[in-house]
Amino acid sequence: MIWRAGAAPDGNYIMSTSPAKRLEMNIGKHDPASLEQNIAARFGCVPNFFRLAAADPRVSAHLWDFAQFAYLDNPLPSLFKERLFVYLSRVCQVRYCTARHVGFLIGLGSPAGDLNCAPQTAEAVLPLLKLPLARGEIFAALLRICRELDSPIRVFPPPDSAAERALFACAAHVFLQTPDAPPASAALHAVFDPPSLEHLHLFLSFVRIAHDWTRLHPEITFEDDVFALLKTHPGVADAILHDPESAGSLPPRDTTVRDLVSAIPAAVYACDSEGRLIYHNHKATDLWDREPQSDDPPWAFLEWRKLLQADGTPFRPEEEPIRGVMASGSPVINQELALERPGAPRIDVLVNMAPLRDSAGCVQGTVCIVQDISCIKRAQQERERLVDELKRSNHELSRFSYALAHDLNAPVRSVRALTQLLIRRTDTTSPDAAHLAGLIEKAALGMEQLVDSLLKYAHAGQGEIRRELVSTQATLDAVRVSLADLIEQGGARISYSGLPAVEADPVLLHQLFQNLIANAIKYHRPGHAPVIVIEGEQSEEGWQFSVADNGQGIPPERQREIFEPLKRLHGSEIPGSGLGLALCRTIVARHGGRIWVESGGQGSGAAFCFTLAHPAPKS
Repeated sequence: MIWRAGAAPDGNYIMSTSPAKRLEMNIGKHDPASLEQNIAARFGCVPNFFRLAAADPRVSAHLWDFAQFAYLDNPLPSLFKERLFVYLSRVCQVRYCTARHVGFLIGLGSPAGDLNCAPQTAEAVLPLLKLPLARGEIFAALLRICRELDSPIRVFPPPDSAAERALFACAAHVFLQTPDAPPASAALHAVFDPPSLEHLHLFLSFVRIAHDWTRLHPEITFEDDVFALLKTHPGVADAILHDPESAGSLPPRDTTVRDLVSAIPAAVYACDSEGRLIYHNHKATDLWDREPQSDDPPWAFLEWRKLLQADGTPFRPEEEPIRGVMASGSPVINQELALERPGAPRIDVLVNMAPLRDSAGCVQGTVCIVQDISCIKRAQQERERLVDELKRSNHELSRFSYALAHDLNAPVRSVRALTQLLIRRTDTTSPDAAHLAGLIEKAALGMEQLVDSLLKYAHAGQGEIRRELVSTQATLDAVRVSLADLIEQGGARISYSGLPAVEADPVLLHQLFQNLIANAIKYHRPGHAPVIVIEGEQSEEGWQFSVADNGQGIPPERQREIFEPLKRLHGSEIPGSGLGLALCRTIVARHGGRIWVESGGQGSGAAFCFTLAHPAPKS
């Protein structure tokens, strides 16, 4: 029977050797009910795969930890991972993995535990279930396609494309270690950057463990939803249950846990309670730059490459993370540290440590995973530098725009004032003179309005916004006063009630509603008095408002561009600067929201909707 959960717990736990803390541990991570809640929160169901070690819940808990690290939280794209899982599982004689992961692909749970990954249809998955392992000339052709892909790959190919088949074929040959594995591995090295390639290797390692786990537990059965899938889709059932590729199974060799751990793209080592190494993989040897010897003194490996705090400060002996895990029984999870390397620059590492316990729950040692994340940290630092530079550039541009608009105001007003003086002194009996004077006056007025709009636009984008609790009702009452002449001239009817109070900048909120209401009045349908309805409510994003009218409407193809600066849908027959909606977008964005328009097109009216995010809690 498949089990589903409505909500996920926080999953926090503390492991300790004290009786009270052991009790907390037993009802925490290693408690089957809590573990199943955590699993269901990611997948949307609990696969029977994680129910096979009922005799010792710790086995399932650690298996789940590795599944998250190597599969669910692996940064490769979710759909790519899930489809590759299905493709590789076809070679396993046990049909469970293929069926379960096909279920995830078509929405019986979340693909790769990603709630945001859209599922596929059963029909869309069928070609994957019938795609044979590429061999001979077919593989040679796919190998050529793989070599022609971008290096490193930035955008993963779409499902069922030739590029996806090429990547899957190379990954399968590496996974199965066929005679074609060397050229396949070389092609993958060319396509993936080093971190992504190691994540792919890690994912392949987990798939192999999943296959071994199901082979070692022949009692495993399909869940109810998988049985229903096979019954509902005979074509899918036939492809899964009678897959010719499953006859090949895994390569005929003795694959041990040590082989599998050796494939993890990180240094993995374990020591006993006295500080003697009991296991290490080849990545650990690379990390230490030496091969441990049986006569090494206890804790000697701590001196080969010293772990430092993230800022480079050395740990005091009693603060060494591995000693802390040994003493407290509490794991170290995703801690960023630095690693000292004599004669070479320090590197950034991600460290995970967990206690090894005996059957009584007493700590007997520690297992450590140390992963080089220097490339990731450099990329983060470069991204932060670029973001800071963009912020600085935008700030300078905003200041320049504000200063320019401010400086233009005075000469424009002078031109208008002098034009009015010229009109009074000029012979207005001449039609041409009166006409020309009127054009100058109109142009000067238009420029003054444009400069004023530029000032408001530039001002809205700079400085700190002053959030406070604002009554939307009171703001709209004030807007009606500001637009009284326009409302009276247009005969507009404006209605609103029961609107929430929001935390926003009162000046910017007033400007936002004023622009939207003024637009609704200006762009009314000829012969129809404007009717404007304003509504607001709480939403997942914060507060959501709409300003709906019965006006001219907006064609669907123009609904995005109207928010760009100086973009107008109409000519000079309707006055405006083309900055009103751009200003609205800036105000909404500064409040952490978004703005859009909904309209059926010409003559159907429009509803301008926007959200205002709740302010972040003060630290």
